[in-house]
Amino acid sequence: MSSPPPFATSSVPDTVPYADDDYVVEIRETLQYQPAEEMWQLCTPEDLNALDADLAPQAVRFASRLTKEALAGTLQGEEPIWTPSGSYAGLLRLVPLRSRFVDASWSETSSVADPSFVADPPGAGPSSAADPPSVVEPS
Repeated sequence: MSSPPPFATSSVPDTVPYADDDYVVEIRETLQYQPAEEMWQLCTPEDLNALDADLAPQAVRFASRLTKEALAGTLQGEEPIWTPSGSYAGLLRLVPLRSRFVDASWSETSSVADPSFVADPPGAGPSSAADPPSVVEPS
């Protein structure tokens, strides 16, 4: 190993804060937002009938790993997903699909030719637990 150059001094901090206090407050508020509250809808109005709003949505919180230290000990609830790059933070609300829009089989082509098709409830069809469901586009 080589020694530090003569112009290097100990006055240089080991770490530089990634975000100022206002930005950290904004990220914290975003991550603590309640998924049951009003949010931007990321699907089209035509797709809303495929969502089952009667079931509890799942929330996925995410933020840059560069803000993890600044947010340490200030977040309640589940730990966010710390992204390896970027500066975005947010909350995604994942609303379950209605069962009639889910085909629980793997195939290259959909087995749903009739738009009135209603998929079998979980465990009632021929698929195994290893087969994840696929999404069927509503007509």
